[in-house]
Amino acid sequence: MKTKSLILIFPLMLLLFSACQKEELKEVTNEISNAPIGLERTSEDLNPDNNPCDVDQLDLRILFIGNSYTDNYTTDIPKMFKELADENSQYVDVVSTSAILGYTLQNHLSYSGTLNLVNQGNWDYVILQENSGALANGGTNAFTAGVASFVSLIANNSPNAKIILYQMVPPVIHTSFNFAILQNNWNNLFTNTANNYSNVFVCNIGQAFKNAYDGDFSYSVTSPDELRYGSQYGFHFDNPGGFLAAVTFYAAIFNNKPCLPTNMTFYTGGQTSLPIANVVTQYHSLAQIGYVEGQYSIFRFTPITCKTPGYKVRSYPCGP
Repeated sequence: MKTKSLILIFPLMLLLFSACQKEELKEVTNEISNAPIGLERTSEDLNPDNNPCDVDQLDLRILFIGNSYTDNYTTDIPKMFKELADENSQYVDVVSTSAILGYTLQNHLSYSGTLNLVNQGNWDYVILQENSGALANGGTNAFTAGVASFVSLIANNSPNAKIILYQMVPPVIHTSFNFAILQNNWNNLFTNTANNYSNVFVCNIGQAFKNAYDGDFSYSVTSPDELRYGSQYGFHFDNPGGFLAAVTFYAAIFNNKPCLPTNMTFYTGGQTSLPIANVVTQYHSLAQIGYVEGQYSIFRFTPITCKTPGYKVRSYPCGP
């Protein structure tokens, strides 16, 4: 029996345990919020001796598959993720992206550009992003079928790959009742889908956004919303929203609280390297939210183990 199938046997027990553990994790990280993730590069108490993996290892290869919520004219999450990894001296060699406007997972399964990238093989992580509009309009069966097809396809050339489901943000205004309904439904949908496979996990991007909207770590919701554009622009991520997503992915994959580079790539009429503090005014709060939700997504209950023969998550590189 697969380890994660226990969730199906004891759903209520897991729900209560998860809630307690998540609250515990938030309490721990709140304790260090006085020395937040920031440009001052303060060090954290992470012990490198706790890393079980080998030091000498090839760099990670990570593939993002999605649409304009992954990479478009308003944010480039894979690039921002790579910038965080580089700043923190993580083992990342390749970050590739197949992001086509409006695509669903089913569209990608018949698109040669995506299939060619998948068939390159030797991927360590493949991140799958579904079309949120299709999902909100009854596309759950197509989503689960798409995940199943990608699991089989990826296994052909990347048998050790870990597949991460990019949990989407409901494409409605965050103050609407439907936002909370969809978010709750998608928490269940993504978790239940991942539980069908031993190598599939969830990165709770949508939950990270909800936590920000709920005011976690003293985040103050702005008007207009700085995380996402309005309905006329399909609720695409603005620069702070892309930043939040990138930190959440980083924390999920590396189990690390990242030092932030002075500059990151943002969109202000085009891709530009700009100081984070000038573009993301509440970056301390958003980075804390992304760090906590990223850890809760993957590491806390379903640890990503070393690949064969193993890779090492390096110790936190920030120094005084």
